[in-house]
Amino acid sequence: MNKATLKKGVNKKTVRSAVVKKQKKIPKFIFISGGVISGIGKGITSASISAILKSKGYTISPVKIDMYLNQDAGTIRPQEHGEVFVTQDGVETDQDLGHYERFTDVPVLRANYITTGQIYAEVLRKELLNTTVRTSKLFHMLPMKLFADC
Repeated sequence: MNKATLKKGVNKKTVRSAVVKKQKKIPKFIFISGGVISGIGKGITSASISAILKSKGYTISPVKIDMYLNQDAGTIRPQEHGEVFVTQDGVETDQDLGHYERFTDVPVLRANYITTGQIYAEVLRKELLNTTVRTSKLFHMLPMKLFADC
């Protein structure tokens, strides 16, 4: 903003607030972690927080990240993992995604479920396509790419 604009009667405060409104909203993340302890309520807590945020007008996209080497929860023994939840696009996921969908009325899809096995499979796929892949850079970029799909 130059001095000529101010002399014509444009309020500096009005111009500043217009600039603020044009800024892109930066997504915010909430991580709930509990290590390898199962059944302590991380999924219910995440679903509850998501429902509260949604009721306050926020756009939400819950994501479940499992440390399983499997591609999805459908190939894990139910005695070890518990029930699976099948998303609208047919992916067998952790039952926590069912809590997210029921609590928030937001459909969860393949993009909302990430496993370590999916990340390893993507690394192997990229290594087969290009033998000069920098694995350390790829490992840092893959989770962000997967989050971007949510």
